[in-house]
Amino acid sequence: MAECDSWHGDHGESDYGTSRLYAPEKAIDSNNNTAWHTSWTTGEDGTALYKFPHSIIIDMQESYSISGIERVGRGERDYIKDFTVEVSDDLETLTSESGAGEEAQVSGTFDDTEDAFYSFGKALKGRYIKVAIHDTWLMQDAGNEGKEWAYTAELNFTVHKVSDEKTVTATTDGNGTVSPGTMTVLAGEDAVMTIVPEEGYQVQSVKVTGASGEKEYTLDGTTLTIPDVQEDLTVSVSFEKEQAVTPDPVDKSKLNQAIADAMYILENRENYQADTLEGLESALAKAQAAAQDPDADQAVVDQAAALLEKEIQEVRPVESDPAVPGGDGSQGGDSQNGGKNPSGQTGNGGVSGGQNGSAGGKAVKTGDTADLSGAVLAAAGGMLAFGAALVVIRRRKVC
Repeated sequence: MAECDSWHGDHGESDYGTSRLYAPEKAIDSNNNTAWHTSWTTGEDGTALYKFPHSIIIDMQESYSISGIERVGRGERDYIKDFTVEVSDDLETLTSESGAGEEAQVSGTFDDTEDAFYSFGKALKGRYIKVAIHDTWLMQDAGNEGKEWAYTAELNFTVHKVSDEKTVTATTDGNGTVSPGTMTVLAGEDAVMTIVPEEGYQVQSVKVTGASGEKEYTLDGTTLTIPDVQEDLTVSVSFEKEQAVTPDPVDKSKLNQAIADAMYILENRENYQADTLEGLESALAKAQAAAQDPDADQAVVDQAAALLEKEIQEVRPVESDPAVPGGDGSQGGDSQNGGKNPSGQTGNGGVSGGQNGSAGGKAVKTGDTADLSGAVLAAAGGMLAFGAALVVIRRRKVC
């Protein structure tokens, strides 16, 4: 339903009054071929008898939230230029001199085109919409100043029912914030809020409730999303002090053992082939850095240990002549031929080690500080045999 202050046919002009060809309801009949046309009757001076502003009041039957207006005109440019929109749930408010007030109205200017849209930049809420026309683009031309009438094929509005609006309100127990604290969404839309704990605090719990009970939500970092809102909701958030997280202790025993083995090898580098020591010092430096780093995690420590162990496995002892029974301390000997061990003592059984304690260029296995009696003796040929892994030879002084 629509009412206006002026339309051509409402003042006895021809038969328009009975046909209602230009009546106000034609502006909201969804037909661009009809129109609301204010009276174009002129006075004796040739100007419009009914002056601007002209207005139309539209009854939406229930309360709406209105955020924009569109007008459809025609090529004669007698379409709306400057206008004011007021909205209220009370019809008498819109017909009074005081009107709905600034908070419930928007003034604007349509572009100089047949069809034009204007966004309010805010929402006006109410059942009744009043559109006041202050002038047209036709009047901007010289000689047309007195043509104070307007043609409007359609008035359309960007609206949604106020009943479709749902309010989501957030509360906290302190120690953090939720923003926005209150928001409005349309039924079926998602509500998105941001939860920010104060420094030293973390989210303890979130509860979303409505008249029908508790609702589901997702919390991704600080973003709270409530899907498909169908009713007014309350979001309750509580915070707690952050709990100190104690990480599992890092086991560096394997790394420390590898460091000890590598250091022993380098301290006795004359016993090993120089070209097999090339990567050892670098790997040792990295291992020592990892061992001394209080922030190194288990993965870093294990990687450093593995790298160092790999370099240790690459080390080869210096090659020497095989031990000869009956020789002196440099060649080795046994208890029967008077050979001497590296300390100058007469051998007392078995083949004693020579100067290098090694009888070949094969890799040998690392060991502890045991004497040579722990080495495996080769039965054939009197040669010392060692395993595939390196042995760090640590001799105990014979007294």
